[in-house]
Amino acid sequence: QQTAPPLLPQHQPGYDQQQYTQPLHDQGAPPPGAKCGIGIELIEFDGALIVQKVYPNGPAERSGLVMKGDLLHRLDYRTVSELTKEAVRPMLFGERGSSVVLGLIKPKFRLRV
Repeated sequence: QQTAPPLLPQHQPGYDQQQYTQPLHDQGAPPPGAKCGIGIELIEFDGALIVQKVYPNGPAERSGLVMKGDLLHRLDYRTVSELTKEAVRPMLFGERGSSVVLGLIKPKFRLRV
C-alpha cells in the first residue's frame, strides 16, 4: 500500500517550517485584518448616493442584489441622508468577511449614470 505524503515537508535544510503553518487566504485577496470594500462605486446626485458601478466579482455583484442605478437609502439601519459623506465611506469598508446592511431603492426605470 502507498502512504500519503506528509502535509508538511519533513524538516530538511532549506525548508522553512513556519511558512507552511501560516493561515492561508485567497490568492489576490487582501491579508487578514486588511480593510475591504463591497465592490461598488457611488456618485452623489442631488444629495443622493447612487451606485455608479458594480465591480465584477466583488461582494456586491456576487450577492446579485446591487445594480447600477440603485439609490443607497440606508446603511447599517441608518438613513444615509442623516450621515455625512465622510461617515458613509468607512461604513462601506471592513475586515474581510465582515458584513454591512444596505437599504437600496430600486428605480422603476434605470438611470444612465
